[in-house]
Amino acid sequence: MLNKIKNKISKLFNLPAKILVSMGFAPNLLTFLGLLFSIFSGIFYYFKYIFYAGILVLVSGLLDVLDGAAARVSGKTTAFGGFFDSVADRYGDAIIITSIIISGFCDIFWGILALIGCFLVSYCRARGEAAGVEKMSVGIAERPERLILIASATFSEMFLQRSIYYAIIILVILSHLTVVQRIYYVWKHLR
Repeated sequence: MLNKIKNKISKLFNLPAKILVSMGFAPNLLTFLGLLFSIFSGIFYYFKYIFYAGILVLVSGLLDVLDGAAARVSGKTTAFGGFFDSVADRYGDAIIITSIIISGFCDIFWGILALIGCFLVSYCRARGEAAGVEKMSVGIAERPERLILIASATFSEMFLQRSIYYAIIILVILSHLTVVQRIYYVWKHLR
């Protein structure tokens, strides 16, 4: 959903991406840094420093946008870069949600359902594209939306207890709904 907006405003990320590239930040390095910030956010969730955890989730998401922009502006878009980005994103999602579960911000039932939903959203896209379906950025809970939801709930948790818990439940609903949307989209294009 936000990918449609992101595509329209992607030019806004070109300048920061050019600056980062000129400073020696390769696209794959930005991907790795995004994963590193996800790991640090998980550590902060674990120790219940939720403000810092929320900030790091947002930084991780920003780096996820900038790595692709850096690849485009530097002409270093590669199949491996896309693969590495996708794998790093899945690790990032798993680390953040697992840390939320372990820290007691949500119970294991909803946390596991959220993990499954996040992974299946990505898997549906990969399998759809492998089957020849283009423009698989469909659905209401792509990665940018998920990270914004988690970060917003994390900041809200400082004032409203159980905000993260309810956000994870919303994430479960939206991610599995996105899976259904993508299944329908692929079915429509392949029948």
